[in-house]
Amino acid sequence: MRVRQGRRLLSFFEVLRQVSLLQWAVAVFGLGVLAVGVAGSADPYHEVRRFRGVVACERSVGDCFAREQGSIVDRDSYTTTHTDSDGNTSITTHYEVTWRRADGSRETREVSKGFYDKARPGRPVTLSLWRGEVVKAEVEGSTEWFLPSPGKRLILWLAVAYTGLGIVLWGLVAWENSSSSFFEFICYWAVSGFFLIYSVTEFLAYGWDIGFGHGVLCGVLMLIGLVVGILAFAVW
Repeated sequence: MRVRQGRRLLSFFEVLRQVSLLQWAVAVFGLGVLAVGVAGSADPYHEVRRFRGVVACERSVGDCFAREQGSIVDRDSYTTTHTDSDGNTSITTHYEVTWRRADGSRETREVSKGFYDKARPGRPVTLSLWRGEVVKAEVEGSTEWFLPSPGKRLILWLAVAYTGLGIVLWGLVAWENSSSSFFEFICYWAVSGFFLIYSVTEFLAYGWDIGFGHGVLCGVLMLIGLVVGILAFAVW
């Protein structure tokens, strides 16, 4: 057993010896990007955890968020078309609802199909607020949660950190042995990172009480992220 471990350790150091100075420079740059992303995510992470505490309070006790009454003033739907590198085309339908808040201001948010069907113009909507920001809307028995701004910042900074990790891996592992370009690898890596980071952030914000439908969605997104991440290595 010790002999095998020694051989593996020796092989690892042999690989490191073959890494050029330029590769080390790329890896160090990637470590810098990774460090910046981790440092930047610290504050929004703690804010998201505070939000999670209020969500847990809301679902166990109730009345933990500030509330105000608004009204639905408009709704709209549109489609976007995406074509992948193989020429396959997919069409996605987006649903948006606009409401008027108590102070007269209007906000437009992208919502699910179920919420969109209930949110007809003129109907009242109950808005739940966290630090003045709408984080939940309820209309005709349908509820829609919205990730607060610290959650969006957390996604951004984690994306920076994840990109830095990808640069490190490219520099140390795939620089000379890859059959794909750096751009191709980072594209795969970034897509996998988006799905994984979004799912993790949603879980941090809502915990196990995320709801069955929302939980299934996050699980599917995380699975897609893992598959695309594996493909990023496969294209090497």
